Amino acid sequence: MSIEQEASGGKDIGCPLNGCDIPVDITFRSIDGVDLGFHTSHLETYADSFPASDMVVDDGEPVPLTEKGSTLQWLFQMMHKRKYDTPDLSSERLEKVLELAEAAEKYLVFHVLEICRLQAKIRWSESPLAVLCYAVKHGYLDLADTAAPETVTMPIADVECIIRENQRLHLAWHCYERAWREVAELAVTAPEPYINAKRKKHSCPGRDSYFTQTLSNLPRTAGATIQLLIRLLESIDTAYFGGICSEGIPSSKHVDAQIFAEYRDHSQRKGLRRLNSGAEGERCGCVAPQHTYISRRSADAFTHPSLAETDIPTILFQTMAECPVKGCSLPIDLTLLSSDGVRIGAHKSNLELYTDGFPTSDSVSDSEGLVELTEDGETLKLLMHFCHKHKYPNVTGLSTDRLLKLAEAAEKYIAEIGIIACSTALRYRAEETPIEILAYAAKYNHPHIADVAAPLTIHLPVSRVDEAAGSPRSQLTALWFRYREGYEGVIRAATVCPAMISYIRTGKFNVGIEHVCTTGAGEYFPKTLSKIPRGNNELCRAIVDNRLPGQANFADEYEQELQACGKCRERANTWHNNVRSALEMVPKFSSLMG
Repeated sequence: MSIEQEASGGKDIGCPLNGCDIPVDITFRSIDGVDLGFHTSHLETYADSFPASDMVVDDGEPVPLTEKGSTLQWLFQMMHKRKYDTPDLSSERLEKVLELAEAAEKYLVFHVLEICRLQAKIRWSESPLAVLCYAVKHGYLDLADTAAPETVTMPIADVECIIRENQRLHLAWHCYERAWREVAELAVTAPEPYINAKRKKHSCPGRDSYFTQTLSNLPRTAGATIQLLIRLLESIDTAYFGGICSEGIPSSKHVDAQIFAEYRDHSQRKGLRRLNSGAEGERCGCVAPQHTYISRRSADAFTHPSLAETDIPTILFQTMAECPVKGCSLPIDLTLLSSDGVRIGAHKSNLELYTDGFPTSDSVSDSEGLVELTEDGETLKLLMHFCHKHKYPNVTGLSTDRLLKLAEAAEKYIAEIGIIACSTALRYRAEETPIEILAYAAKYNHPHIADVAAPLTIHLPVSRVDEAAGSPRSQLTALWFRYREGYEGVIRAATVCPAMISYIRTGKFNVGIEHVCTTGAGEYFPKTLSKIPRGNNELCRAIVDNRLPGQANFADEYEQELQACGKCRERANTWHNNVRSALEMVPKFSSLMG
């Protein structure tokens, strides 16, 4: 359904997800007059702020909502258990993604909420102030700490227009900005002379010239100084913004004193943080008791002589397993056994509702006991979080290896919410382990991820590709070879300098004459060619690093020599443009996936 669709005027309103054949039993009207059909059963399944399906009375009138039609269309599309029809938020403006995030927060659509928060975490630099406002409003203090430093370089009037309605954010931001200004003042002020043990000022002939020269190279304005500090002083704890917002603020004077003390005593705070970074038991000198787990196979370890393994009913071991979701009150009616022997409590109804890879609840009996799975315990615990209607774990904090294992499990058991969250995070992890992420993308048909990861793998040996694919001469290896062939044109363009031909009219014909430089600028080309790597693997590595002529990181050491000859400059520009054009002609990996 097009988002430009007008109010129906009696026509049937369809679901915004293309191809959805579930009957529409409720209609919503957006604030801009767009009518959207949906399903009350899905509202009950995926959202916590809509009434249950048996509480909705169908009077034929659309339910008015305060969100835009485009936002509701995205929200409803993502409230289906269908992987490939969900919108690609990474290509949308961040402001629109944050509008969707606000709707997900309002209606408690937890998986959409997590996906949007992940987008904000990755793309915060596109609109740091908007991300800061969103993060503070909904209590994501780690996200606020990420976005806050960039906002202190913005004009105060522009910030005021946006944050003045939120009193807590307004006060916290001004305190935070003043703290940065004090650091900036310290940075551009020469320190007091050193006082030795005899209480005399240290005098040094070079002191004045050093500080004069150093201070003259620093920015003149406070805003520019703060911007420089944010880039260079990585040791400063910019994660303090969340602390301001999370605690009660009795007065601005108290907060100012507290912040300034924090920054002045920064090195001392770092030491205290290291001191307190141990386990809870280590801080007070106590040692936490070790938990004892008894497996079913070692049931004879019980001290009671009459208890044998066959005497322990299956249900006992199911009740010993706990649901990994904190605060979950649903009864455990299924126990999963991981490959490393961890028992995990689960709920058949949730597995049926949020996955398509587990058997339905009516096909599994309680007498079947443990369900053995091939995934490790940590992966299964994380996966179970995506089988509940609650806030989901932050997958950006996982290692890439753990994230890939979770993504594989989500794909295997068709846990759509987990698939979307993991695939979104993996798309932005491509630089860490590109070939493993490419293998995942090719195996489970994620073209957007494949197109991001594939260019980063062209320099790898074939053995690494085979290792990631799990076997030699696999489909992935074949696709990778075909993709790498597309870079042959780039290599030719980078290693062959085009000739500069001038055409002269002689009678009826144009005669081409190659330009021969007499100024010495022509030496630019052999010198530059000598710096370009030799061998396909080395050239591919240079392509990945953007170090070829025409690429962003190309070190053009001899560029100054071209100033003496306009024809040579034109020839060099043609060379660089040829490389860029060849790169644009390389087919996307997804076009080879079929």
